[in-house]
Amino acid sequence: MGTQFAHLELWTVRGSQRAGKLRWSAREILSEMSREPGSCDHVLRPETPIQLYGIAPMQLADELEAAARRLKDTRGRSTASRARVLLAAVYSYPEERGQADPRDEVSWAADVLAFNLKFFGSENIRSAVAHTDEKYFHVHVAVTAPVREGRMCWEEVHPGLAAENGVKLADASPKQRRTAYVSAMRYFQDCYYKEVAIKHGQARTGPRRRRLTREEWHTEQRVSSLLQKAAGRPMSDILVAAHWQERYERAEKEKVAALERAAAAEQKAEKLRRQAIRLLTKLRRYVKEKIWRRQMTRRKPALYRERERNRQMGKNIV
Repeated sequence: MGTQFAHLELWTVRGSQRAGKLRWSAREILSEMSREPGSCDHVLRPETPIQLYGIAPMQLADELEAAARRLKDTRGRSTASRARVLLAAVYSYPEERGQADPRDEVSWAADVLAFNLKFFGSENIRSAVAHTDEKYFHVHVAVTAPVREGRMCWEEVHPGLAAENGVKLADASPKQRRTAYVSAMRYFQDCYYKEVAIKHGQARTGPRRRRLTREEWHTEQRVSSLLQKAAGRPMSDILVAAHWQERYERAEKEKVAALERAAAAEQKAEKLRRQAIRLLTKLRRYVKEKIWRRQMTRRKPALYRERERNRQMGKNIV
């Protein structure tokens, strides 16, 4: 089994532009969910989606556009074109179609829906569909927020915005708001892992993100698989899973200790290298000075001995 995939994103009524790229509108997102003609060009042979919960996506698109006309900002101005009206959640099953167990896919989709109803509230989940026409089986969930005083209160539904708004009321800095947002989104991923992913043998994060070796990654996969089987099974399976989990944690600690030792050794080697450079510089300076002094004190031989001899002979004749 692979790694979990859960993604949340907010969408506006008419779309927007960010960093030179056009973003889809809420209607376009719902059209892709509904597999409307022209909205799913990335799918070779589109199939009718499976309706898991709520109303049809295109019916929801009409309702959101009608609701957007009544939305106002804090100054009473209309926000019909730029209002965020849809929170779209996507969850993907990590095994390819044909290789995955269809029964586990159905069970996973039911667990995903139950998780969303619990996390966002059944009153905010408007539509949920499953797609079976792509490489991976996945579920789309459409979430809306309650409207109060002419605005959609996303801070009551979106985990990141809820945390950001909480620290904002406490006069937090932009950096603290960003930290709160990221922590809340990480909490959402942790909740999905505990409620859904671990039941189906999916890992919380991949091996590259945590820099795991191949052996550590396979060990974790065995642990996830055993934990999946341990649900409702005898205690022996749970003990085996705990054994592998203990081995994995021990390997993780040994890895951290080895990295710390390597970092210390690297620092020591760098210190020795700098000392060697300083000593070599002093030695070069000393050698140059020694050679210069020797040349200054050395008795210089006559360069023109024949001319010196003739000069002496001339003095003797006189």
